[in-house]
Amino acid sequence: MSELWHRQLGHLSIRNIKQIMQFKAADGIPLFTADNIKICHPCSMAKAEHRPFISASRKHVHRPGNVIAADLIGPLPISIDGKRHALVIQDIFSRLTAVIALTNKSEAKFQLRLWMIKFMNVTKFTIQTIRTDNGAEFCNHFFNDFLKEKGIIHELLVPYEHHQNGQIERTNRTLSEMAKTSLIAANLPTSLWPYAFRHAAWIFNRTLHSNSKITPYEIVGSRKPSLVQLRVFGMKAFIFNHQAKKDLGPKSIIGYHIGIMEDSKGWLFWIPEQGTVVRSASVRFNEDSYFNQKLTTPHMVSKIQVDNLFDGSMIKQLDKQDSFVSALSSSSDPTANLLMTYDEAMSSLQADDWKRAIEEELNSMNEQQVFVKSSIGEALKETPRDSILSTKWVFAKKGSPERFKGRLVARGFRQIHGINFEETFAPTPTFGALCLLFSIACKKKWKVCTFDVKVAFLHSLIDKPVYVWPPKGMNQPKYTVLKLQKALYGTKQAARCWWLHLKGILQQIGFKSSGEDQSTYFYNSDKGQAMLWIHVDDGALAGSSNSVINFICLELDRHLQIKWDKEITGLVGLSITQTNTGFDFNQSALIDKLTGLLASKITASSPLPLNCNLLSNTSKEMDREYLKRIGMLLYIAQGTRPDISYAVNYLARFSMGTTSAHWEALEHLISYLRKTRNSNLQISEDEKPNALRCYVDANWGGEGNRSTHGFIILHGGNPIAWQSKQQATIALSTAQAEYIALSFAARECIWLCNMCHDLLDCKYPLLLSDNKTAIGIATDTVSRKQTRHMIREFNLINELITSNKIELCWISTHGQLADIMTKSLEQLNVKKFLVNSNMT
Repeated sequence: MSELWHRQLGHLSIRNIKQIMQFKAADGIPLFTADNIKICHPCSMAKAEHRPFISASRKHVHRPGNVIAADLIGPLPISIDGKRHALVIQDIFSRLTAVIALTNKSEAKFQLRLWMIKFMNVTKFTIQTIRTDNGAEFCNHFFNDFLKEKGIIHELLVPYEHHQNGQIERTNRTLSEMAKTSLIAANLPTSLWPYAFRHAAWIFNRTLHSNSKITPYEIVGSRKPSLVQLRVFGMKAFIFNHQAKKDLGPKSIIGYHIGIMEDSKGWLFWIPEQGTVVRSASVRFNEDSYFNQKLTTPHMVSKIQVDNLFDGSMIKQLDKQDSFVSALSSSSDPTANLLMTYDEAMSSLQADDWKRAIEEELNSMNEQQVFVKSSIGEALKETPRDSILSTKWVFAKKGSPERFKGRLVARGFRQIHGINFEETFAPTPTFGALCLLFSIACKKKWKVCTFDVKVAFLHSLIDKPVYVWPPKGMNQPKYTVLKLQKALYGTKQAARCWWLHLKGILQQIGFKSSGEDQSTYFYNSDKGQAMLWIHVDDGALAGSSNSVINFICLELDRHLQIKWDKEITGLVGLSITQTNTGFDFNQSALIDKLTGLLASKITASSPLPLNCNLLSNTSKEMDREYLKRIGMLLYIAQGTRPDISYAVNYLARFSMGTTSAHWEALEHLISYLRKTRNSNLQISEDEKPNALRCYVDANWGGEGNRSTHGFIILHGGNPIAWQSKQQATIALSTAQAEYIALSFAARECIWLCNMCHDLLDCKYPLLLSDNKTAIGIATDTVSRKQTRHMIREFNLINELITSNKIELCWISTHGQLADIMTKSLEQLNVKKFLVNSNMT
């Protein structure tokens, strides 16, 4: 019994086990005579003697929240979800500890702020002091503004005086030893070390420390912890397979216990055959069996450095009765695929699968005649030795069922201009052209399909002599190099070579590229009409009949390897659902990824708070985490959500020197997306005319006295293009700001008309503005004395109206759809916009 509980409690000492039973510190542990056990082999291997730390860090601490200590560890080996650093946070009084895995150090300030807010909200204890070192991740404007707002003292450690943070450093070592011992005892691979540390942290918060008679869990939560669910780490289990078919086959799969599910009753299990982690409560444990497969690398666990390896990043929300601890934990996706190096792939448990993926890629390249073998002597006649490129393997798991994929890429950053590359430009299409394709197809009742060109770049010839060294896994004689014949991924000109190759094929079929958008092509013959939109290797094709679609598909199949999707499900990150009346577009998957970064579960009814007025910070420090979220929001705004265009444009202006106010506004926007996650951009076959209708508005003044303008263009009632933009020129009046807005909107309308003039049933687009003075200036019916100073490019709108290429009309403010593109609106007006712009 002593030995079993020693292993279940993460190889805790017998002295500590006796204390738990003596003081009844936890429920679920039976009373037994805790005799000294024989020498524990994993403990002997994992635990080394060390000097105790000075206890100065606990002076003047009388309650939870008096002092919170934070420490950053790393860089560490890449975890299963790609993390490299660990943020360790501990309440000094209770020793309640949380760990949060970070991709990079810059995340620390955001995660520490969120944890502190949770701690105060859940435990009702205020935080008086936060103790950290002097690293830039803790000493910055963002974190200092937060501390100043909450009245929290920032205590900085004296460099190299580690005893000042001695308690948390001792905790790091304790958990490191527990995790390493568990991995050794269970014979599990190091790719699971985050789960070992999570398990160690779970035990740490529920066991006694020093002379305390109650656990950290009970000190903060006023309730004894339960150890009923505790099992030995790495124990074998039979897991009920809920997806199993009702036949005579096995109804369970074999897995190994690597943690406790903390958001419900159950456990986490590693499935070696699938290389995945699953959750389940329907299991049967085998206490006498553990993982015994021979590891590819004999000393995998020994690579873990006890002194610097500590990560409980997989801590998720605990069950309902543990909510006070759950609020102080972090969550991450334990099943995320990790892109690894060649050596890591070959030393993993899926090494055979990765080898097959490499063989498939090399065989495919041989079939495509991507390269020919050459000698280093021949190569040096055409190119300097420094320009011979190295290569690398990029690995990923894709699809369901899961497929192992390996792609060989060149390190093109070593190419030399004029020697092995010249031009690199390749066009990319716009979402406006894509939406217009679907809208025209709906109005004209055309057929639409999407497609994916396999290994697209490898179809095109490379335009300069490029040599690469043979990749790992491709055994070649010494002094052998490979001369590229095709545009290998990673070379600087690969995208351009592919574009020119595809353009040539489409022209042979009969397509003509649009002068306005070189990634959009049109076909017109006696077989029918068609429109093709392509983004690198993903595209959409719309045709006037099945026969013209089939003809084009067959012609393209003659030249390229293409996967055609007659049932449309998605394209370039957009989820597309075909309905009885058209198509619904949304980006719920990206929204879920974005909202997953939020700590709170609140929702908002508008993109920004009403009258949101943020101030710029004088700091020029770039906030990469803020920019990361802005980048994701930009893609959502440009793809399917015109309602957040202004909010994203506005928040993007403050990416240098962000403060807590900027982050609160950003979180408000993400909370709005959480509430409106299922809103769709509808493209339908409405009976409205097949014409362009553009709503234009401007909001005079603003940050730096620069106005903001916006427009939204509808094709027969379907939204196809929109923009929110801060004007570069200072407008001296509302009319001037509106006049500038009309010029920008007119350019976009003319661009769309010129691109698809043969497919649109209108002579000119209609612009709608609610400013009569601006309309008068544009139509030359009022004096232009006040606009004579303006840049001539804005006078384009006057010329377009005079030449009857565009029509301009007045619309009331209540009917102005573009109002949401220029300012934050209240909930009622936001809903009105969604309804009138074909969004549900």
